[in-house]
Amino acid sequence: MIFIIGLLIGTKLLILKLRFEYRLRLGIKTSKLFFLLSACTIFVITMGKNSNNDWKERLGVMYSTNPDFNYQTDSEPEQELLPPQQQKLRLRMEKNGRGGKTVTVISGFQGPQADMETLARTLKTFCGCGGSAKDGEIIIQGDFREKLKAKLLSLGYTQTKSFQDDTKGSDPSVLWRNLE
Repeated sequence: MIFIIGLLIGTKLLILKLRFEYRLRLGIKTSKLFFLLSACTIFVITMGKNSNNDWKERLGVMYSTNPDFNYQTDSEPEQELLPPQQQKLRLRMEKNGRGGKTVTVISGFQGPQADMETLARTLKTFCGCGGSAKDGEIIIQGDFREKLKAKLLSLGYTQTKSFQDDTKGSDPSVLWRNLE
């Protein structure tokens, strides 16, 4: 948007310069010229944004001269969304690597990224705090394990378990095995 405004201002300055130097020898009124140049500028910018150029995905690929060749990417298929009753969500509190800040991490969600972000948004508004959904985990700022467990159970996530950090320095994988 700022780029467009800059181009329009530059176009207007160019017209003022032409108007001053050539004293309207162009035979076109400056307002029509300004409109023509600004319309061309906007057209070029929008055409550049709408192009579907996926050349970065095809780096290092041999190209075929066959006109019927269809390039296929090696993208992972989206995971199917399991019903809430079958989701095995695990809640745990973390402080390590976060500058001393406490967060609640919800892992085990199986489904598309968009559905995980929707669930994260619901939980963040319920707790009244910030957080994110990335790398297959939902991160909620603060220690809300019990509150989140109650909310997830009310949403239908019946296989939700909360990991309590009672033992300092223990291996978390051993504690996870004890929960199941």
